[in-house]
Amino acid sequence: IHCLLLFLKRLEIDAEPLSDLAKQRDSFGLAWLKAFLFVKMLAQDEIYVEPPTRINLIGPSGVGVEKRFLFVNALPLTIKQVTLDSRTLGGRAFELLLEYLMGLMELQIAAALPGPAESKTAASSAAAAAKNRSGKLPQNDVQKREIPGMNVLFAENSLEPSETPEILELLLPLVEGISLKGNPIGTEGFRALAELVRAERAQGLRILNLQRTGLDSEGLELICEAIKDIKENKSKGHDGWGLECLNLSENRIGTEEMKMLCSVLSRSTLPRLGALHLAKCGLRCAQIDQLAGIMGKGGVRSLELLDLEGNEPLSGEKLGSVDLGGLGRALQNGQKALPHLKILNLFTDRCADSVEGMRVFLSAVESLKCPLLKDVNVHLGEDVSEDHLRRLCQRQNNCAVRGLRLRVEGPKLIQFLRAFMCAAEPPRFEIFDLVVGISTVNDDGTDIGTPSCIEVRALRMLGEAIRSGRLSSCLRTVALSLAGLNDSPRYSESRTNFFRALGTKVHPVSNLASLVLGDFGVSNEQMGLLGAAAKEGNLNALGLLNLSRNGKIGKAGMEAFVKGIEESEEGLPGLK
Repeated sequence: IHCLLLFLKRLEIDAEPLSDLAKQRDSFGLAWLKAFLFVKMLAQDEIYVEPPTRINLIGPSGVGVEKRFLFVNALPLTIKQVTLDSRTLGGRAFELLLEYLMGLMELQIAAALPGPAESKTAASSAAAAAKNRSGKLPQNDVQKREIPGMNVLFAENSLEPSETPEILELLLPLVEGISLKGNPIGTEGFRALAELVRAERAQGLRILNLQRTGLDSEGLELICEAIKDIKENKSKGHDGWGLECLNLSENRIGTEEMKMLCSVLSRSTLPRLGALHLAKCGLRCAQIDQLAGIMGKGGVRSLELLDLEGNEPLSGEKLGSVDLGGLGRALQNGQKALPHLKILNLFTDRCADSVEGMRVFLSAVESLKCPLLKDVNVHLGEDVSEDHLRRLCQRQNNCAVRGLRLRVEGPKLIQFLRAFMCAAEPPRFEIFDLVVGISTVNDDGTDIGTPSCIEVRALRMLGEAIRSGRLSSCLRTVALSLAGLNDSPRYSESRTNFFRALGTKVHPVSNLASLVLGDFGVSNEQMGLLGAAAKEGNLNALGLLNLSRNGKIGKAGMEAFVKGIEESEEGLPGLK
């Protein structure tokens, strides 16, 4: 065994290669041996390499079902996350996975019970039955060693609504976290989940991911009523449900649905809720205002993270007048109501456009009313005041804004860049998205923005800010347009300087993920400079490049751009 353990050390494998090896007929034996050796290594307390903590069982497999049993059965109890698909959910493979999870739970129970080993009757026997997967774990070691909970992730579209109830009934009591993301589980699935919650068979669940599961009003009502029933069951000494992370993103939540959700956002129903994800739920001002009211009253005192990204109001509806103002007032009461809040994501496609709402919100995030708040993402627009732009850029104001999406015209951009460059210390921004003069439309074709243009001075200052290094590391999105204005020599020179800034070696734009330069008058020379930036590796993170409506780009410009990509070490690896 000792020699085999040394062999394991030399292999230096992590969880992903182990998963890949287990899927191939020729390498399956090696995957099983590695899993077996991890168990032996843990049993002998000789940690040569870190054992795997996650395993991925999805994707094509050249290995038969019987062999896959052997691999799952050989896994050490250090696994914290397993990803499944329809292949893993059939027949004996799923039964063996359940046995593995039961062994994990039994060890957790044994470790948690107080008193000497001989008094741990049932749990001790159960733990002994699981030793073949955990190694030799005497009871005193079981108490000392941390046995992690299991998180189960289902691949998207791997669950049928009809089979969901049975799978949830078997899995939910055994796991710490479950992700059903991308699986429309239907009313029967949500009803099964609600019944398990009501019967307190999900008391150990800490993470519930229902993102894009087709959660509707009926499903949400079932779940919320079940959570409230736990609250009413005081006779067993339970104080609410111990869920810590709830993800409802990409499910439609209207006024009635938000009312249902708010009814369980209290210290008596979800006392440990630390993360709430409501991204892309179609929330309008009224719904976010409902949520803000609950937050301001201390209903979610344990909340550390709130994600409202991508919630865009209908055309003509002002986001800031209610959303930012209401949230700002909740934050002003943060010391009592939100003492643990750290992360607040308000990145939306449309910007806040209420002066008063922005004033209340920005004043709140500058203060120390939320003592732990350190990461705020917000989308501001043309109505933001010059004073607030200046204060956002001054580190001494303790401003928690780390992500800023700015949609402005030329003069407002000049005000921001002046404050940005004149600040005594570099601002603390980690993400900066800049949109200037881009006309965009909703899915239904209605216009959501009026085209404007970036002025010569603003474009020149933007290039200088990138070259200085203050902006280069946080710049994630740049969307610029001349919007049909006459292309003067001054514009051409400023534009060339901007492209040169993208290629700087000293301060590369290493996090630039989106570059939209539609109707920007890009020339062949400037395409060559963009190619030079790619050659330097400055555009490795670029996922979106839009050069539409640039009629000056010719064959020479495209050849220069492609040549720069070809001569780079990695090309454009992130381009989608």
